[in-house]
Amino acid sequence: MSNGHYKLKNEYGWKIYSIKDFVKNFINNDTEKINSIDFIIFDEAQRTYSNQMEKILSVLQDKSAKCIFSYDPNQFLGEYENKGKIEKWIDSIGDQYKIYHLKGKIRTNKELSAFVQNLFDKNKINPNIEYKNFYLQYFTKAKDVKMFCDVLKNNGWQVLNYTSSIYNVLPYDSYQSDYDFNAHEVIGQEFDNVAVVINNYFFYKIVRLIQQDPQDHLNINSIRCYFKI
Repeated sequence: MSNGHYKLKNEYGWKIYSIKDFVKNFINNDTEKINSIDFIIFDEAQRTYSNQMEKILSVLQDKSAKCIFSYDPNQFLGEYENKGKIEKWIDSIGDQYKIYHLKGKIRTNKELSAFVQNLFDKNKINPNIEYKNFYLQYFTKAKDVKMFCDVLKNNGWQVLNYTSSIYNVLPYDSYQSDYDFNAHEVIGQEFDNVAVVINNYFFYKIVRLIQQDPQDHLNINSIRCYFKI
């Protein structure tokens, strides 16, 4: 969970659980606890594992609690998540549910939206947008990247780390530091003054931004925008 979740939970008394803890406390160990709950909201439901969603739906079908599953099937971070199968699991419960589609973007910064779209696809240039709030700095040495990010951090910027591996040394480990958040920890949150590093494993193939897995030089993937704008 993010810092925002913990603040709502600890300071305002909200009952918020990570999906792992919810499955552990309410699904695996004591399903009778759900009988005392009237309403459950699953946010970012597309990021649950398939086995978690299967267990949750199996238990909830026999309970009186009303549920909302909020999700975007196209936003997932890895193959280990249910990878767009959330709709399949929801469909499996039959006609006991209703689907509502959000139209348009709830949170939209036109300049940010245009910049991200153009970054991912060079064909999507918006000539009517002037990027007044973006600054690009190029470095050739990892130590210079780290020094620059440290300066930004000391001046109140949120410098976002890539999520490190517990098994392998990755190229970006050389310039990351003890910054506040990594890519997984900022999902669903908003910040002012954000800095991110795009290294040499990102490049353009014709007009599309491409990412190469630093652990697999043969695995090259097209980048998709997983961040809410």
